[in-house]
Amino acid sequence: MFEGAKVGRKVNKEHFKEQVPQLRTELLAAQREIRKRKLPVIVVVSGVEAAGKGEVINRLKEWLDPRGVSTHAFWDETEDEREKPRWWRFWRAMPGRGEIAVLFGSWYMAPINNRVRNRCSDAALDSELTRIADFERMLTDDGALIVKFWFHLGQKEQKSRLKELQRDDRSRWKMAPKLSKFSEQYTHFERIAERVIRHTDTGVAPWYLIEATDRRYRDLTVGKTLLEAMRTRLAAPDTPQQPPLTSHAPSLPVAPEAQVTVLDHVDVSKTLDREAYKVRLKQLQAELNELAWKAHNQKRSCVMM
Repeated sequence: MFEGAKVGRKVNKEHFKEQVPQLRTELLAAQREIRKRKLPVIVVVSGVEAAGKGEVINRLKEWLDPRGVSTHAFWDETEDEREKPRWWRFWRAMPGRGEIAVLFGSWYMAPINNRVRNRCSDAALDSELTRIADFERMLTDDGALIVKFWFHLGQKEQKSRLKELQRDDRSRWKMAPKLSKFSEQYTHFERIAERVIRHTDTGVAPWYLIEATDRRYRDLTVGKTLLEAMRTRLAAPDTPQQPPLTSHAPSLPVAPEAQVTVLDHVDVSKTLDREAYKVRLKQLQAELNELAWKAHNQKRSCVMM
């Protein structure tokens, strides 16, 4: 799943400066329409550590009218929050109609952390994710627009950034343990993250995977994707029978380096001997035929894209 967030997309300084003024103008115009139509917007910011999530939030507050934007960070529960129902802290952060709320961590933080630390099983995680999906569906049925961003880094890049943060006396990572088992921890976290995203990626509340290696690409992509999501919602009727579906693909900046895909990294120079090709083709055809009949007998549908 995360291969598309590790392809080396980037935006140079010139392209960034060229596109930001127009993007800011369009974001402010969309924000005004959101306020006029009284549509609540919920922006969920999550992802791996050191991906610059806080920087993205600051950028959004810079590009949008801050008078209509509230920001909420969900770390450990306070004593007051523990005395209330578990979802009380989230209900308090819901935006009014026509306003935008940016949720740092949101309702995804606790389930992910609990599973990463092995405080719960996969089954318990799935149960919580089902509840989250139902909760988000309830919000969208009420007219809210939910835009969820997952910021991702490759293993090498994240380790490098964490090491840099540990050398910073002002960073909370200063006292963090050494990265002795980082590769194992990274793989474990990525597996859980994939499970979370697959379970809660829906047509009305999709996840947008953002490659966070290049900061200019990251920020532009978030701004353009949020703009496209708001425009799609504004284009829908005021009282739709069901929430409009939005694209699951982020809106990429206009720059050659930002349009790179996984296919651009495929080695097309590789070849296969003709005889070896014939033997392997016959094996795969037989296997595919067997699987097709097995699916037919079990009445399972199959879609090839």
